[in-house]
Amino acid sequence: MATSEPNRADYEQILELEARAAKLKELLDTRTAKRPLIIEFSGAPKSGKTRSISGLELFLKRNGIKVEVFTERASVAPIKSKGHLNFNVWVSCASLQGMLESLYRDLDVFILDRGVFDALVWNEWLEMTGKITGEEAGQVARFFTMSRWTELVDLIFVLTCDPKVSIEREYAD
Repeated sequence: MATSEPNRADYEQILELEARAAKLKELLDTRTAKRPLIIEFSGAPKSGKTRSISGLELFLKRNGIKVEVFTERASVAPIKSKGHLNFNVWVSCASLQGMLESLYRDLDVFILDRGVFDALVWNEWLEMTGKITGEEAGQVARFFTMSRWTELVDLIFVLTCDPKVSIEREYAD
Protein backbone atom coordinates (compact mmCIF):
# COMPACT_ATOMS: atom_id res chain seq x y z
CA MET A 1 0.00 0.00 0.00
CA ALA A 2 1.48 3.33 -1.06
CA THR A 3 1.50 6.18 1.43
CA SER A 4 0.70 9.67 0.32
CA GLU A 5 2.89 12.67 0.98
CA PRO A 6 1.72 14.96 3.77
CA ASN A 7 -0.27 17.92 2.49
CA ARG A 8 0.45 21.50 3.54
CA ALA A 9 -1.98 21.38 6.49
CA ASP A 10 -0.35 18.18 7.79
CA TYR A 11 3.11 19.72 7.40
CA GLU A 12 2.05 22.86 9.28
CA GLN A 13 0.54 20.76 12.06
CA ILE A 14 3.77 18.76 12.36
CA LEU A 15 5.77 22.00 12.61
CA GLU A 16 3.38 23.30 15.30
CA LEU A 17 3.72 20.08 17.32
CA GLU A 18 7.50 20.18 17.04
CA ALA A 19 7.48 23.81 18.23
CA ARG A 20 5.36 22.81 21.22
CA ALA A 21 7.74 19.93 21.97
CA ALA A 22 10.70 22.35 21.86
CA LYS A 23 8.89 24.64 24.30
CA LEU A 24 8.15 21.68 26.59
CA LYS A 25 11.80 20.62 26.46
CA GLU A 26 12.87 24.14 27.37
CA LEU A 27 10.44 24.21 30.31
CA LEU A 28 11.62 20.80 31.49
CA ASP A 29 15.28 21.84 31.23
CA THR A 30 14.74 25.03 33.27
CA ARG A 31 12.49 23.70 36.03
CA THR A 32 13.72 24.10 39.57
CA ALA A 33 12.30 20.82 40.88
CA LYS A 34 14.31 18.19 39.05
CA ARG A 35 11.70 15.48 38.81
CA PRO A 36 9.93 14.11 35.79
CA LEU A 37 6.62 15.36 34.58
CA ILE A 38 4.30 12.49 35.53
CA ILE A 39 1.40 11.66 33.23
CA GLU A 40 -1.17 8.95 33.88
CA PHE A 41 -3.39 7.38 31.25
CA SER A 42 -6.57 5.89 32.64
CA GLY A 43 -9.73 4.54 31.12
CA ALA A 44 -11.85 1.68 30.02
CA PRO A 45 -10.26 -1.50 28.71
CA LYS A 46 -9.44 -1.26 25.00
CA SER A 47 -10.09 2.50 24.92
CA GLY A 48 -6.75 3.26 23.24
CA LYS A 49 -4.50 3.98 26.22
CA THR A 50 -1.55 1.87 25.13
CA ARG A 51 -1.69 3.06 21.53
CA SER A 52 -1.89 6.71 22.62
CA ILE A 53 1.02 6.21 25.00
CA SER A 54 3.14 4.60 22.27
CA GLY A 55 2.56 7.54 19.96
CA LEU A 56 3.32 10.09 22.67
CA GLU A 57 6.47 8.24 23.74
CA LEU A 58 7.79 8.12 20.17
CA PHE A 59 7.00 11.79 19.58
CA LEU A 60 8.69 12.90 22.80
CA LYS A 61 11.80 10.78 22.16
CA ARG A 62 12.09 12.11 18.60
CA ASN A 63 12.11 15.60 20.07
CA GLY A 64 14.91 14.96 22.55
CA ILE A 65 12.78 14.46 25.65
CA LYS A 66 13.86 11.68 28.02
CA VAL A 67 10.76 9.60 28.61
CA GLU A 68 9.94 6.29 30.25
CA VAL A 69 6.67 4.38 30.06
CA PHE A 70 5.60 2.25 32.97
CA THR A 71 3.23 -0.29 31.51
CA GLU A 72 0.33 -1.54 33.54
CA ARG A 73 1.09 -4.47 35.78
CA ALA A 74 -2.27 -6.26 35.56
CA SER A 75 -0.93 -8.74 33.02
CA VAL A 76 1.99 -9.76 35.27
CA ALA A 77 0.22 -9.72 38.63
CA PRO A 78 0.74 -12.96 40.58
CA ILE A 79 -2.87 -12.59 41.79
CA LYS A 80 -5.11 -13.92 39.05
CA SER A 81 -8.55 -12.90 40.33
CA LYS A 82 -9.14 -9.44 38.86
CA GLY A 83 -12.30 -9.07 40.92
CA HIS A 84 -10.42 -9.27 44.21
CA LEU A 85 -9.20 -6.40 46.38
CA ASN A 86 -5.72 -7.94 46.55
CA PHE A 87 -5.40 -7.74 42.76
CA ASN A 88 -6.29 -4.04 42.62
CA VAL A 89 -4.02 -3.16 45.52
CA TRP A 90 -1.08 -5.14 44.10
CA VAL A 91 -1.40 -3.56 40.64
CA SER A 92 -1.90 -0.09 42.12
CA CYS A 93 1.05 -0.38 44.49
CA ALA A 94 3.24 -1.56 41.60
CA SER A 95 2.26 1.61 39.71
CA LEU A 96 2.97 3.72 42.78
CA GLN A 97 6.35 2.03 43.14
CA GLY A 98 7.20 2.82 39.51
CA MET A 99 6.17 6.43 39.97
CA LEU A 100 8.25 6.83 43.13
CA GLU A 101 11.29 5.23 41.50
CA SER A 102 10.97 7.61 38.54
CA LEU A 103 11.72 10.50 40.89
CA TYR A 104 15.28 9.23 41.20
CA ARG A 105 15.96 8.65 37.51
CA ASP A 106 17.27 11.05 34.91
CA LEU A 107 13.93 11.50 33.15
CA ASP A 108 11.96 14.39 31.73
CA VAL A 109 8.63 12.58 31.46
CA PHE A 110 7.28 9.48 33.16
CA ILE A 111 4.10 7.96 31.71
CA LEU A 112 1.90 5.55 33.63
CA ASP A 113 -0.33 3.14 31.74
CA ARG A 114 -2.88 3.07 34.58
CA GLY A 115 -1.90 4.43 37.97
CA VAL A 116 -3.28 5.94 41.15
CA PHE A 117 -6.40 7.46 39.58
CA ASP A 118 -7.20 4.18 37.87
CA ALA A 119 -6.79 2.37 41.20
CA LEU A 120 -9.49 4.58 42.68
CA VAL A 121 -11.88 3.82 39.83
CA TRP A 122 -11.40 0.06 40.24
CA ASN A 123 -11.72 0.46 44.02
CA GLU A 124 -15.11 2.11 43.52
CA TRP A 125 -16.17 -0.67 41.14
CA LEU A 126 -15.19 -3.32 43.70
CA GLU A 127 -17.36 -1.58 46.29
CA MET A 128 -20.31 -1.09 43.91
CA THR A 129 -20.29 -4.78 43.00
CA GLY A 130 -20.15 -5.86 46.65
CA LYS A 131 -16.68 -7.40 46.39
CA ILE A 132 -15.38 -5.15 49.19
CA THR A 133 -17.08 -3.32 52.02
CA GLY A 134 -17.53 0.42 52.19
CA GLU A 135 -15.02 0.50 55.03
CA GLU A 136 -12.41 -1.34 52.97
CA ALA A 137 -13.05 0.92 49.98
CA GLY A 138 -12.63 3.98 52.20
CA GLN A 139 -9.34 2.75 53.61
CA VAL A 140 -7.93 2.01 50.16
CA ALA A 141 -9.16 5.37 48.84
CA ARG A 142 -7.58 7.25 51.76
CA PHE A 143 -4.23 5.60 51.05
CA PHE A 144 -4.21 6.29 47.31
CA THR A 145 -5.51 9.86 47.71
CA MET A 146 -2.79 10.91 50.12
CA SER A 147 -1.50 14.25 48.89
CA ARG A 148 1.99 12.74 48.96
CA TRP A 149 0.95 10.58 45.96
CA THR A 150 -1.66 12.68 44.17
CA GLU A 151 0.57 15.76 44.05
CA LEU A 152 3.13 13.81 42.04
CA VAL A 153 0.76 13.23 39.11
CA ASP A 154 0.88 16.28 36.88
CA LEU A 155 -1.61 15.25 34.21
CA ILE A 156 -4.24 12.54 33.78
CA PHE A 157 -5.72 11.52 30.45
CA VAL A 158 -8.96 9.60 30.78
CA LEU A 159 -9.91 7.66 27.66
CA THR A 160 -13.43 6.39 27.24
CA CYS A 161 -14.87 3.68 25.08
CA ASP A 162 -18.36 2.36 24.45
CA PRO A 163 -18.65 -0.98 26.31
CA LYS A 164 -19.80 -2.76 23.14
CA VAL A 165 -16.76 -1.48 21.22
CA SER A 166 -14.50 -2.41 24.12
CA ILE A 167 -15.77 -6.02 24.06
CA GLU A 168 -15.45 -6.20 20.27
CA ARG A 169 -11.83 -5.02 20.50
CA GLU A 170 -11.11 -7.48 23.30
CA TYR A 171 -12.27 -10.44 21.26
CA ALA A 172 -10.99 -9.30 17.86
CA ASP A 173 -8.26 -11.53 16.37
